[in-house]
Amino acid sequence: MWLLLFFALCHYTFAYTKVIKITSEQTFNKLVQEKDKPIVVEFSANWCGSCTQVKEPFEEVSSESEFAMITFVYIDIDHFPILCKEHCIDGVPTFLYLENGKQKEKDVGLQNKHTFKDHLRGTLRKNFTLNKSKSLPRVVLLPSDYDSPMPKKNQVAYTDIITSINNAATAFISNIKEWFGC
Repeated sequence: MWLLLFFALCHYTFAYTKVIKITSEQTFNKLVQEKDKPIVVEFSANWCGSCTQVKEPFEEVSSESEFAMITFVYIDIDHFPILCKEHCIDGVPTFLYLENGKQKEKDVGLQNKHTFKDHLRGTLRKNFTLNKSKSLPRVVLLPSDYDSPMPKKNQVAYTDIITSINNAATAFISNIKEWFGC
């Protein structure tokens, strides 16, 4: 049973992280030209400390079912200076919110890494009409939702075990993703 849970966690993590790393200007231009497909673009750099702080939260928001219809894109500014010039990128990280090929909003810099995910979610909701019927189904297991006639002492132990398993699985999956370069 635990093995099945582990593979489900791996599939869930790998299957729904949907940030597209741009490898050519043609790929980016093709994505931008798609009609009715909103795009959020992160212009970033490997050497930028703030950029590394927003990488994981950006990926996490990209995998949330509410934003399944939005294309999330990552562009390394060191590899695409022409794209940076075209979009007037003068600082990193910069986030462009595009729809039907037109820029709706632009965020430059990182104000607060602790509130970044909430800010990103709010900006996406403000700029794009989100069709929730297109969202991906998600299953969330929360130990606190466990309902049984178990004594309170056992429920606390159960919660601690589930939290430990979750932490270990998250660390393991992060290591695998890092190893594969995801």
